[in-house]
Amino acid sequence: MRNFILPAQILVEHEMNVQTFKVDPREVGKIIGTRGATIKGLQQELNVRINISRDNCEVRISDV
Repeated sequence: MRNFILPAQILVEHEMNVQTFKVDPREVGKIIGTRGATIKGLQQELNVRINISRDNCEVRISDV
């Protein structure tokens, strides 16, 4: 018999730490930086994934 891992089990085994907050639309460019250099540097240095919603300027930072 094969053992299957259900999606819920995967989430329990690897609980992701996610932080979400909103920023002023005028500040988004500072977070991203020239050609994405700032956001890429932060992601690499902190070993996180950073997503910024264009619709509501919500920043989501999560574990990689």
